[in-house]
Amino acid sequence: VSYLTNRAQNEFTEILGKSVHQSSLNDIYNSTFISVTIDSTPNKSHKEIYTIITRFEQNFEPKERVIAVAELPSKVGQDICDFVLNQLSLCGISTDKIIAQSYDNASNMSGKNTGVQECLNQALNRKIPYIPCSRHTTNLVVQHESSISIEFVNFFKILQELFNFFNMSIKRHALLSQKLEKSEYGLLLKDLSKTRWSDRYNSIKAVYSSYTEIIESLDDVTENEIDILSAIDILTDTTKLLEQMSDDQTSLNSYVGIAERDLSKLNVAVDLLQEFNRLHRRNQSLVSIDDDAKQIKSIVPGIDDEDLLFAEVNAAQSKISECENVTQACKLIKNLNHYPRLQRVYKYLITIPVSIASNERTFSKLKIIKNYLRSTMTNERLFYLMLCAIEKDTLDELNLHQLAKEWAKMKDRRIDL
Repeated sequence: VSYLTNRAQNEFTEILGKSVHQSSLNDIYNSTFISVTIDSTPNKSHKEIYTIITRFEQNFEPKERVIAVAELPSKVGQDICDFVLNQLSLCGISTDKIIAQSYDNASNMSGKNTGVQECLNQALNRKIPYIPCSRHTTNLVVQHESSISIEFVNFFKILQELFNFFNMSIKRHALLSQKLEKSEYGLLLKDLSKTRWSDRYNSIKAVYSSYTEIIESLDDVTENEIDILSAIDILTDTTKLLEQMSDDQTSLNSYVGIAERDLSKLNVAVDLLQEFNRLHRRNQSLVSIDDDAKQIKSIVPGIDDEDLLFAEVNAAQSKISECENVTQACKLIKNLNHYPRLQRVYKYLITIPVSIASNERTFSKLKIIKNYLRSTMTNERLFYLMLCAIEKDTLDELNLHQLAKEWAKMKDRRIDL
């Protein structure tokens, strides 16, 4: 008897997964506040898989743990909300601790009428702040801003055409590769990505570094392959493109000017600057701190007295002002046990999510674990394997000898383990 069968492996995987999950839940139970982030992706079985991650504070450090990876055959806001509440209930997590929610910018998630964020507000009968994922938002801003400028659109279009031209032909790809091997700084061309702007930077860098080799390769290709008809077509297309570009009198500078005029009409820049200075000025007056204390009391649950909060903030202000960021401030506040209200405010602050990047990272593990060879894997086994892969820091802290004893006691064994 070897106990290395698939059944034995699945049994031990289940024990490991449940132990990791329970360890994460224990940390969540002991936290003061939690926030919820959700995202989904299709898997190899063409099923929509949702991941739910909770963010909380532990020892004045932000932690994020996966609490659910499950299938949901729906993208309707109300269905997703019910799914989230059901998963929280199964995990025994109190919804009273939820102080924030963060999703992507899809209408079924962020919609103010039927999106998940509004459905959760209605289900819990209170307003839970919704923070749009900063990464998705930034991508949308850059994407739309770039699409305004014809120069940008044409520039990235040329980069993509270069990549396609050399990669759609083995001969052309080999020609470029041979020239790049002789170059000290040459890089292979990179494909563009619609969602990862770092890939666009890599594409630009590759063309910039390999510009000479690309030109030489294009010259070699045209000398061998071009004919008079192809040349006429290329010249015709180029002429049309130049005419189109010359007809468009609106350049990038004019768009910037239009944007600045619109912002000045709305007084947006002034308001943002004033708000930034208000939040980050070093020497706030006592009156402004008092006003902020009143506002914080109305936002942060559990602040019993705004006057005591005001006194704590005023007393610790000189120490906090020396900190360069929130992380340093949390390390300071951690040791100020005689400032319980101020500690609660900072716990609230670091629990608020800024993106759903952790959800996106779980999808990377999902694609590795549930590949096309494991497309029939059950959701339960998938969840346990993903937990072991994602929460490796928790897995490494488990007592494997104790878990092995628990596995041995699950059923009667032929060998006394």
